[in-house]
Amino acid sequence: MSSQLHDLGEGKWAGPVASDLVRPRYAPGLVLEDIDLTAGVDYMRTLTRLLFRSLLGCGVVSGLKVTVTAGDELAVSVDPGLALDGCGDPIQLVKPVTVTLPRTDEVLAGTDAAKTAPKRRALWVVLCGGEESYAKRELVSDAGDLDAAEPTRIRGTAQVAVLFKRPKCLCASVPPAAEGSPAAVAASDPAPDGGCGAGCDCGCCVLLARLEWSAAGWRAIHEGERRFVRPVPADPIKDREKK
Repeated sequence: MSSQLHDLGEGKWAGPVASDLVRPRYAPGLVLEDIDLTAGVDYMRTLTRLLFRSLLGCGVVSGLKVTVTAGDELAVSVDPGLALDGCGDPIQLVKPVTVTLPRTDEVLAGTDAAKTAPKRRALWVVLCGGEESYAKRELVSDAGDLDAAEPTRIRGTAQVAVLFKRPKCLCASVPPAAEGSPAAVAASDPAPDGGCGAGCDCGCCVLLARLEWSAAGWRAIHEGERRFVRPVPADPIKDREKK
């Protein structure tokens, strides 16, 4: 089907620009191949990714609270929850995950009685999404013989990591800056890029929290680090208590 000009009156039109949204078109008697059926799935995925990253942006949707406990090891735990990455794909963590770092001078030093400062005073907790194929099924050749097997399902995965340096590019809150500076303007703009590039430039990782060491020990800081997909609704009871 050729592109048609809309009848809006006299004028000159530029040529049509093709979209990334491509959907299959079926017809009676058409022999369907695997690429035709896959095209229908790809269309819906491209559409939802486009809408999610354009309307909601990237960041934490719900849950994913980070807690840290220091003992013989430094245990960093993340609660179940949901996030959206920079491409508009959901990252679902369905159960709690704990990452343990062994006692070394890097992250733990001294004893409970004498808390010597570790070499690293800050760590960053990130959540990254991925995919894995499974449920293999044998293929049938044109001769009717069983051939090699191919996976028939793809499911999303989520992986938690504790990093020694803050990544330069991932979905996160824009760092604070002086009022009037370009960074401050970007921080006030609810752009879906999270402050480090457009769309998939930031990859599939979301910053959850920064771990900070003080004389009292390690603590997880969420505010100012993680980016929320939607604003947290106001609590009228707490607002009255503050007054």
